[in-house]
Amino acid sequence: MKELFLKIINMSISASWLVLVVLILGIVLKKEPKWVNVLLWGIVAVRLLCPFSIESSLIKRCIDKGPSDVRNRAICAMH
Repeated sequence: MKELFLKIINMSISASWLVLVVLILGIVLKKEPKWVNVLLWGIVAVRLLCPFSIESSLIKRCIDKGPSDVRNRAICAMH
């Protein structure tokens, strides 16, 4: 139950970051057509209604095992 709660909290935080980005883009793209604004808020709506998270096997490997060679170490350092 605790894991589910933490996952929901993390998804809510990431959705709030998306809302912040859309608000900033709305200010920057003020002179763009209205459909751009509607599209951006549509993305936020889909994210809130269909919560999903994209997990990368590379990120999991970096967290679980750590980088095993020089190339992986450089990639893991970016994440």
